[in-house]
Amino acid sequence: MSATQTAPAKLGSGMRTPGDHVIVLFGATGGLARRKILPGLYHLDRAGLLPAGYRIVGTSRRPLSDEAFRAHARAAVVEFGRGELDPARPLFALVLMGLGSDGHTASLFPHAPALTEQARWAVGVDEAGLEPFVPRVTLTFPALASTREMLFLVNGQDKREILSRVLAGKDLPASHARSDGEMVWLIEAAAAPADLHVS
Repeated sequence: MSATQTAPAKLGSGMRTPGDHVIVLFGATGGLARRKILPGLYHLDRAGLLPAGYRIVGTSRRPLSDEAFRAHARAAVVEFGRGELDPARPLFALVLMGLGSDGHTASLFPHAPALTEQARWAVGVDEAGLEPFVPRVTLTFPALASTREMLFLVNGQDKREILSRVLAGKDLPASHARSDGEMVWLIEAAAAPADLHVS
């Protein structure tokens, strides 16, 4: 069996490590690669989610030696690959949130293990609480909170009752959402509970 035909190793919660392969990164010296892709690959490797024999081949507009590309990748990881959340350097400028009819937000559903996750920034959700019932990936509350502003959009008369429960602090996922920065609720009139006082 060739390396590309090797069945991936099974990890917990339905996650799999792919077989040995080459990752071709077009625009390897560009901003997206520097800020997101190279740090992301670094963290996947540290978490054991990349195969032992993978290689990265980078292409760019300017010529780089292997050592110069490795130095570029290391610098990208140092600058953008931090492993801890820092309120002084939020991950996001804006996080846009919604409210599900069951009180979920993002893919953080009632009674799900992801609700209490404090270490990881993103987790797999094997079983969604609403249609479509497909596996998902969601950011966790600590990662979502790492923002300058969190904006909740709530619309539709069908959200009135659940919004009332969330605003009353009932134990629902959306009630636990927090922001290290500002938190703003934009609520359509039809969704607003009768006792909501608008400022």
